[in-house]
Amino acid sequence: LAVSERRLNVLVHEPRPSWNAAFVRRSLEQDPSFEVSTIVQATSLSGGLAVRAGSPPTALTAAALSPFDVVLIGAPEELRQSEIEALLTFARIRGGAVVFLPDRRPAGRYLELIPSAKFDEVLVDSAIAIQSIAGAPLRASEIAVFRASLPGASVLASIELSTDRSKRPVVLEWPVGAGRIVLSGAMD
Repeated sequence: LAVSERRLNVLVHEPRPSWNAAFVRRSLEQDPSFEVSTIVQATSLSGGLAVRAGSPPTALTAAALSPFDVVLIGAPEELRQSEIEALLTFARIRGGAVVFLPDRRPAGRYLELIPSAKFDEVLVDSAIAIQSIAGAPLRASEIAVFRASLPGASVLASIELSTDRSKRPVVLEWPVGAGRIVLSGAMD
């Protein structure tokens, strides 16, 4: 993301409540650099009940996303095809950043946006260190690791597997048109 003097407009969209998205949202809300809007849909069985904060759009469409710089998606496996298309347009044409924050093994139609999305799931009893390029301390015990780096992608965080001492990507970002897509495999 480009550094600027204005606050970055962030939309946090959760098709169902998601721990990962809530954690990231709370962190961003405490930082004056961000203007955060949120929509959390209670469940698909709730008849459309949702919790809203800030100025979230009524629907996830390319036009409705234009005021935002970043869209964080919790529970991305719940996205509808029209929402995935809107996110792709947002990244490709608007130049926005889309961040997928799954809290379970990555699955669903959003994986169509990820070239060669093949994962292994790592589950450990105690949280292990994830090495980020920013040096920020990250820990997780449920991790979706990419089997290989994606063509044209940047590795933002990785773990070293004890089985063969290889480093495997956990958080990747890659360009999509004028924007970027990020996928975090740190599921907890």
